Amino acid sequence: MNTTVSPLRESARTVQLRSFQPDELFFSITDDKGVIAHANSVFTRLSGYTFDEMKGQPHNIVRDPAMPRGAFRLIWDELQAGRPVASYVANLSSDDERYEVFAVMLPTENGHISMRVRPETGGMRDKIFEIFDRTREFEATVEGGARQQADAGAEFLRTELAAIGFADMGALTRALLPREVAAMIESVDELEQTASRVPLEILPGKIRMLGRLLLNSMHSLERVEEVSRGLHEQVTSGKVRSAAIPALATIVKEATEAIAWGGADQAGLGKDLTEAAQEALERLGGAGMEFKRAVEAAVSLHEMVEALEQNIGIFALQNQMIGRFALELLGGEAAEPPGQSMRLLHHALDTHFQSMLDAIDAVNELAQSAPERFAAVLRHLDGLSRPLQAWGDLAAKALAAHGAEASPELVAKVQAVRGAVHEGFAPSPEILGYIDELKNVNVTVEDLPMRATIKFIGMVTAEIE
Repeated sequence: MNTTVSPLRESARTVQLRSFQPDELFFSITDDKGVIAHANSVFTRLSGYTFDEMKGQPHNIVRDPAMPRGAFRLIWDELQAGRPVASYVANLSSDDERYEVFAVMLPTENGHISMRVRPETGGMRDKIFEIFDRTREFEATVEGGARQQADAGAEFLRTELAAIGFADMGALTRALLPREVAAMIESVDELEQTASRVPLEILPGKIRMLGRLLLNSMHSLERVEEVSRGLHEQVTSGKVRSAAIPALATIVKEATEAIAWGGADQAGLGKDLTEAAQEALERLGGAGMEFKRAVEAAVSLHEMVEALEQNIGIFALQNQMIGRFALELLGGEAAEPPGQSMRLLHHALDTHFQSMLDAIDAVNELAQSAPERFAAVLRHLDGLSRPLQAWGDLAAKALAAHGAEASPELVAKVQAVRGAVHEGFAPSPEILGYIDELKNVNVTVEDLPMRATIKFIGMVTAEIE
């Protein structure tokens, strides 16, 4: 095999690309060392190897040398931690033709499953491949061998991904997987309804139907994801005025102690100031607690929506893969008897279906309860201005009586509180807008036809050798 490196970015590559169709999903199962145990016919055709040639070989038999070692290090880190991971990957066939894929890799009890589809969202693919090129070029400058290059490349790649908004490979997976799977399902033509009574011949149509039902759920989730992401960014940005409540409480407490008991109370306002501080601190404590709960709800909703998007995407991909195997069987193209692989995929569908429904219910429930969380925040915020204003006026009067000897630090603290009162504490219009939208969003799922289809898939796959 030619090991000359051709860049991944389109403008610079020199190798021939091998193409395949949107419905040509391919699949492999490896042990925990990455040794190939199972594969389907699309994989063997694209790779240029027969199944007998691939079986027992390390999966890197199809590695394109343009792929940086650091990318595979990050992928393996995710798999070994028990997490699914997805990425754009370039593979090289036995006759030196490159084929680009979107790969979804899942840890299993005894190894890993890898499902690959044709990349559909080209803009992000191109951006990731450009980053991979820079990472590979950096690795070439690292001395000490392949392990050192992989370690250094992984760190370099983390920095590059963070620069475009992905904290790690998990974040990249959560962002790309649902969109690539949805694009794949949408690009696959509908199958004509068959008049056959043979279950295997009926199966591909059932698979497509389930895929379309899942696509409806994914589309209904898109708006929830957009709203939850926007709300999450707003409440965690550090720019929300309500987030300053704990800091204001600290200022009121420290300034009251300094003025009333630290020799700055020449106006004799210590008692009144202390009483005003107590009321202000009570109001701040209540508002701070409610705001914290609301932020936790917003963060949880965002995390739950991202996890649900990923789980539905994996579920849909496993379903489509069963359909691919069925078509190979019907066409007499199977690279190996696919019964075990199909039953493994069906087991994953059946096992995770109820947990997916539960996750959808949890997202909908939290989306509906979040507005009330923020309504509680607003009720508490409405009562903040008066006690803080009263405290600020008394504190300013006490410091004025102290004249030029008043501590600049204390003056600044009192001004900060009074300034906050002037600005107000209500959440931004953006937050209020997202909260209002949450009242109308809902992730939909057609569970009865899905349940029936999964049962039919199980009946068919149980009979396949």
